[in-house]
Amino acid sequence: GGRGGGEGGPLAALEQGLRNKVEEFARGMSTVVKEIIRSLSDMKALKNTEYTNKMSELEMKHATAKEKISEYHRSLVEAAVPQNRMYVIQSNQGQVDQLQEEYNTQKMKNMQDHAKELASVLTHEQKTMIKCGVPGFMETADPYQLTQQSSIFNFLLQQDPTPAPGPPPLPGGMAGGRPAHTHQPVADPRQAAPPVGDPRVRDPRRAPHPPPVQHAPQQALPDKAAAGKKHAESNVDNASLLGLLMGGSKAGGGG
Repeated sequence: GGRGGGEGGPLAALEQGLRNKVEEFARGMSTVVKEIIRSLSDMKALKNTEYTNKMSELEMKHATAKEKISEYHRSLVEAAVPQNRMYVIQSNQGQVDQLQEEYNTQKMKNMQDHAKELASVLTHEQKTMIKCGVPGFMETADPYQLTQQSSIFNFLLQQDPTPAPGPPPLPGGMAGGRPAHTHQPVADPRQAAPPVGDPRVRDPRRAPHPPPVQHAPQQALPDKAAAGKKHAESNVDNASLLGLLMGGSKAGGGG
């Protein structure tokens, strides 16, 4: 469980009816939905980091260029004969102005590109949250609605701050490249493990000798192997479910 959304909380600005719906959704939120919300949050953080890095790189390049051109211009002025010195100074200033204009143009382009990418990410977030059934989400560019959606998203993100384990493996695995339906009964993964005490069944990861000892404590390894297999299948299944809902990141978010 996470922090509540009551008075003074992340949902304080929401009207009471919507706040109740969001809190009810949070109480029954599935592990897969939590993972999707975390992935969307990571996507926004990545875009912001890329933008910050790009702007820092531009600032450093501009500062270096200004320093170099300043040294070059100083040498030109010092080398110029007195009657040409004013012309050299004016020419130098024209180059400084051009350098500043190029910097301003690139800075504005970076800002516009970032705004466009964020709009694409937000559109994808809205579509994904609608698919997940999150209250308060719709496709909109209205600033008030976007503020509400941000509050809801951040509230749900706080409900599970540590990574949750994936769901149990589903029967049939990923037949045809598609995940099995979650409403089907879950098969017991231990049925696939070697029967306890059966000398004919050997764990393939064991060395061919010595022969297996038929004591109950020695059979712990196959059970651990089955648990490891169960964990691996959980990750694959969870990843496929995330991909199913987030596959439209590029195609659906270009608006």
